[in-house]
Amino acid sequence: MKSPRPRQKVASPTEFLEDRLLVQRYLAGDRTAGDELTSMLTPVIASVVGRVLGSGPGKDWEDARQSIWLRVFERLGTWRAECPLRGWVMVVATRRALDIRQKRWPLSLSGESLAAWPATRPETDPVLGECIRSTISQFPEPWQEVLQLVVDGVEHEEIANRMGRARRTIQYWLEHMRNALLRCVE
Repeated sequence: MKSPRPRQKVASPTEFLEDRLLVQRYLAGDRTAGDELTSMLTPVIASVVGRVLGSGPGKDWEDARQSIWLRVFERLGTWRAECPLRGWVMVVATRRALDIRQKRWPLSLSGESLAAWPATRPETDPVLGECIRSTISQFPEPWQEVLQLVVDGVEHEEIANRMGRARRTIQYWLEHMRNALLRCVE
C-alpha cells in the first residue's frame, strides 16, 4: 500500500497577498522581485524536475530547469492570485517537464519499439502475448483507438485532433497504457 503524500501547507491570506505583490513588482520591472521569485521557487522547480525526469543533476536537468524557468517567467502574467503561486508554478513546471521528457523518450508502441523489449516477444511467448492482449482489452475504447493510431504512426497532435481531446490528455493516456503494458514484461 502506498504511503500517503505529505499534506502541503495551505497558504495563508497574507502569503497570497505577498505573492501577488511580489509578482506585480516583477511584472513592473523590479529585478529584485525576480531574484526573490527565483530564490522562493527554485526548490519547487528542482522537485518537479527530479520527479518527472528522474536521475540526478546533470546537463538534462539544467536544460530542463532553464526551459521551465523561461516558461514560468513568460506566463507569470497569467497567474491569478486565486491559487497559491507555488502550486501554479508546480503545474507549469510539471507540464513543461513532461513535454521535455516526451521529447527525450518519445513513446512508441510500434513493432520496431517492441524489438527493444526483452528477448521474449509476444509472438514467441504465449504468456507474454496473452498478457498484452488482456491488458489492451481492459483499456477503455478511446484508449484502444489511440493505441491503434500510435501503432499506425499517427502523430500525437493529429491523434488529439481526431479524438477531439487535448494533446496532453492523449499523452496521459499513452503514459498509462505504456506503464500497464510494461508490467507484462517485468
